[in-house]
Amino acid sequence: MKKKEIAKKQHKIFIDFEASGFGDDGYPISVAWGSKTGEIKYFVISNIFSPDWKFWCEDAEEIHGLSEDFLKAGGVHPLVVCNAMLDDLRGKSVYAQGAGNDRFWLERLMSYSGEKIDHNISILEAVGKTDRQIKLLNYKVSSDFEYHHAKSDVRELIQIFAL
Repeated sequence: MKKKEIAKKQHKIFIDFEASGFGDDGYPISVAWGSKTGEIKYFVISNIFSPDWKFWCEDAEEIHGLSEDFLKAGGVHPLVVCNAMLDDLRGKSVYAQGAGNDRFWLERLMSYSGEKIDHNISILEAVGKTDRQIKLLNYKVSSDFEYHHAKSDVRELIQIFAL
């Protein structure tokens, strides 16, 4: 099979993170990834395992709707998430809306595990190829929503870009 034929058969993988806050002091609190051919994997990440992960922004909580108490009670260890990501995404390019932010959160998560992400996972900007995809993305960004969850965001990116 030729490289072009293989590339056509592979489906884009999309990723999205939510974080404790908007700046350098923040840390990833949830992540999801998936493609239109498979399940969407979703993790809530506990902050109790890292002494450095203390920053909490109430404005960010209003957007993602995940409380710090919820993370402590129901989140998983960051290493569990790192291992799952490396198992599924190592050597692959994944797409995100706001790739720079998601790459930052990926680096923060992987640094916790001691993994370097260079050449392991590449995050690329998800860009629309058609006017319809761009309009759908603009609608998604501007429409009213109750909360901004990584899993639903990945599902929406799949619907918009994996047409």
